[in-house]
Order: sequence, then C-alpha cells, then structure tokens
Amino acid sequence: MAQGLAVGVPGGGRRAMEAAVGWPEGRREALPLVHVVCAGVMMMNKYAAELLGTFWLVMGGCGTAILSGFGVGLLGISLAFGLSVLTM
Repeated sequence: MAQGLAVGVPGGGRRAMEAAVGWPEGRREALPLVHVVCAGVMMMNKYAAELLGTFWLVMGGCGTAILSGFGVGLLGISLAFGLSVLTM
C-alpha cells in the first residue's frame, strides 16, 4: 500500500517509511496513508528548516565578508557569523 507514496523520503519504499515514522525494523503491517502523508510533511519541514538556516548563515556571515570585509575586519565578520548562528 505504501510503496512509492513517500514524498520527500529517500528511496520512497517501505523501509524508508518505517525509518521516517520511527517504527522498528521488524514491524510488517501495512502503513496507513495518514502515516505516509505525515512522514512526507515531516521531511519537507526538515528540508525547509535546513534551507532557511543555510540561507540565514550565508547571507549573514558570507554577505558581511563579501560586502564589507575590509571595513569591519576579521572581528566584525566573526561577530556576523556568531550572531547568525545565535539567532537560529
């Protein structure tokens, strides 16, 4: 039933779904469609959080280094990276 329905789960198969939902490996019952959809949504939330965090770190830290690297110096760039991580 759940074969190939796992959107956003690597492999998309039954084992990937069991790993995403957190079920033990030996459980062999059919996965309800609700669990398949919820696992896909959980993975998309993780991907969105990773994308947002990477964007924030690159724009805050690397943006400071590129746009005003010599103006703020090494301490300013370090503070920009630190504050970017702190605000996450």
